[in-house]
Amino acid sequence: MKQHQAVKGFLAATLTFWASQAHAWRETGHWAACEIAYNNVSAITRARLDALMGPEFAQQCTWPDMVRGESSPWKFTAKWHFADIHDHADYFDKGVVSEEGDPVRSILIALDMLRASATPDEMKRTWVRFLGHVVGDLHQPLHVGRPDDQGGNKGYEVSWYGVSSYEYPEILRASPRAECVGSNIWFEPITGECVEAKVQQKPVNLHAVWDFHMIDQFVHHLPEVPGDSVHRHKAYAKAVSRKMPVSQWQSIVHTLPIDWMNESRIDRATAYSAVPRQTLGDVYYTQGIVVANERVLYAGLRLAYLLDRVFDPSVEQEYPAALRQREDTLRARITETHGWGPYEGIEQKFRAASSVEQKRDTNSPPAVPVQPSM
Repeated sequence: MKQHQAVKGFLAATLTFWASQAHAWRETGHWAACEIAYNNVSAITRARLDALMGPEFAQQCTWPDMVRGESSPWKFTAKWHFADIHDHADYFDKGVVSEEGDPVRSILIALDMLRASATPDEMKRTWVRFLGHVVGDLHQPLHVGRPDDQGGNKGYEVSWYGVSSYEYPEILRASPRAECVGSNIWFEPITGECVEAKVQQKPVNLHAVWDFHMIDQFVHHLPEVPGDSVHRHKAYAKAVSRKMPVSQWQSIVHTLPIDWMNESRIDRATAYSAVPRQTLGDVYYTQGIVVANERVLYAGLRLAYLLDRVFDPSVEQEYPAALRQREDTLRARITETHGWGPYEGIEQKFRAASSVEQKRDTNSPPAVPVQPSM
């Protein structure tokens, strides 16, 4: 009972100003991108996803954020989420991307692992979660930000509609269900993880505006959608989705992760039109939300196409020859410049991380299944 009260109190604090949006690109944005993907995959792919991932695939797309902390066996994936690049640098320049990985390489490796017949379903489930999440990250303009300010995180405090700080539930760890003991811990039934968070007062910075506050401003006014989550990702997915000609769809999905990264580098100009300590309001929001909504839509459509390539043989067979050649060239250039060092032995790393979680689960007392709810 005390756990449930603590969680409800924790939620009440986070919902005071931000209208049920503790995280937006992390929950609303990521889940919406994966919801769009699920709505656009073929029937064959959807059946495979349902069998592999269980219910609510979209809500599993923030799991990689939950497990990348310093105490997590998955911390080796922390750098897969962003690629900060100087204005006049190029992705292929030596030393530009982290030696621990980056989104472009991570997406390509995820495709390889998902297509490999030797990859067991349990590992494929994990790879689908990473693929869904990292595709979303690569479409957030400030996940391809400038290194000096860490994508608007460092030295880039701003005011959002007159508010300069907010209560933020920082996720400390995500562990197997059996460790659901303590305050500020709840059970996430979709992923089967117990999440521990610490609510802290944080200054609003530019990255936070693009990660959550701007999307929150948008979804707060959307009509309700039946079966939606507290983060309103289904309403957001519906709002940004639209019918389009096949030729336009092809121009979006017949692209590569390096293209998505370069698009985000272009779009970050809109984000960086703000300066530190500036008060942001309607003018900035009106310009920025158009970019954010398009990036979430594109992430969802492209993720759907990647999943179809993995799970629907007919889509992979029809993969354009010119695009396949571009992908082969991209892989060759990466081999030549950055290499694949962070991903060597990745199967063993995934097994080791999974076994740590399973060992914790086996040795821990029974869980108290508590989830945040209104």
